[in-house]
Amino acid sequence: MNRIWPITWREFKYTALTKAFIIGSIIVPIFMFPLMIVLPILFAPTSEPLRGTLVVIGSQDVTLQAERLANEEERGAGGSQAMDAAMDQMPDALRQAAADPMLNPPAAPPLEYELLIEHGQRAALDGYKQQVRDQELVAVAVLHEGILDAEPSAGSNTIELFVRPGLSPRHLSFVDDLLTDAVVEVRVRNAGIDYSTMRTMMRPPSSVTKRIQEDGGEAREYEWAKRLIPIAFMILVWIATFTSGNYLLTTTIEEKSSKVMEVLLSAASPMEIMSGKIIGQAMVSLITLCMYGGLGIIALIALSQADLIPPMMIVYLLLFFVMAYFMIASIMASVGSAVSDLHDAQSLIGPAMIVLILPLFLWVPISESPNGTLAVVTSFIPPLTPFVMILRVTASGDPIPFWQIGAALVEGYLAVLAMMWMCARIFRVGVLMQGKAPSPLELVKWIRFR
Repeated sequence: MNRIWPITWREFKYTALTKAFIIGSIIVPIFMFPLMIVLPILFAPTSEPLRGTLVVIGSQDVTLQAERLANEEERGAGGSQAMDAAMDQMPDALRQAAADPMLNPPAAPPLEYELLIEHGQRAALDGYKQQVRDQELVAVAVLHEGILDAEPSAGSNTIELFVRPGLSPRHLSFVDDLLTDAVVEVRVRNAGIDYSTMRTMMRPPSSVTKRIQEDGGEAREYEWAKRLIPIAFMILVWIATFTSGNYLLTTTIEEKSSKVMEVLLSAASPMEIMSGKIIGQAMVSLITLCMYGGLGIIALIALSQADLIPPMMIVYLLLFFVMAYFMIASIMASVGSAVSDLHDAQSLIGPAMIVLILPLFLWVPISESPNGTLAVVTSFIPPLTPFVMILRVTASGDPIPFWQIGAALVEGYLAVLAMMWMCARIFRVGVLMQGKAPSPLELVKWIRFR
């Protein structure tokens, strides 16, 4: 037993104390959290103020309406007073929902503009286009005949907008929305309908979904969490286990091909070497899990959404992570000890990888129906068990029967013992073998060899 720990430390040191690992698994997560705060600021939409003249051809009423809308306080830097007054009239639940940063992210800063809107004549359209080309006008809008009819035809319900070169997309969107709103309001007013009343009646209601819990309490239901949290947990387990598993595979092959393994065998048994390497890489995998998992939890705390991950979910994450790691490690250590170069390893590990990527393709149906037949059946197929179960227990759908969780844990850890036993049988023979890579049938013979 005393010879396992030096091998464990050696495996950990040559993997975790390297520049590549420290940068990728420690420094990058540390810097990612501040970036989550800084990036929205860096990518916030900003643009120069919109200044100039817009000419509208086709309707004096639309021109006047567009000018009135442009002068309204709500389209400029103001508008907050009307919104605040409306918010004060809301019930508490709706006011909280409207203020929820996850449902209503911060809006872009208001557009600054000094826009003069004038009515133009169709006969002078070519001259207006030249002024637009010479940057003397912001744009010229041509309303098709019949656009203000109560039931305009497809051809007449069109605004041709000629804009100056270099007009930003945000400015273009502002001008387009301004003209569209003006046409609609004039059309509604001509039909004898009060537009303000109609707009208020057509405003969609806010929806707040709550799930009734078994203890009688209520919990907020987040659709995005139902879809993203399960796959985030599974990807976290996937990255942590396969990163260390790949290190275990490559270091075993390198030590075997460079004769370092022979030196180790002179001081320790194959079982001690295998145990030390797997435990050392387990520590590496745990660091990766803690760094990236901690990054996600800190991000949820910063967004005041930490209640989306109850403590029991973390417990399940650790239990199924340990199961997943030792399953992957047993496969990687077996293959690494049996071959002498990485190319041969790929042919042996390919079939196992095809099976292990199945949860990535099945995560949508499993997370949306965690108690469905597909989810239940795949939960008890090693080595899919830990990856499928982490999807099921983190899905925000119907709760998983506790007996299924317990059965999956028992069956999964029994599978771990069986896979580690087979790994030990292969490892003790494979580390001494050189030359041609064994076939899968030969690996079975090694397992049965006494």
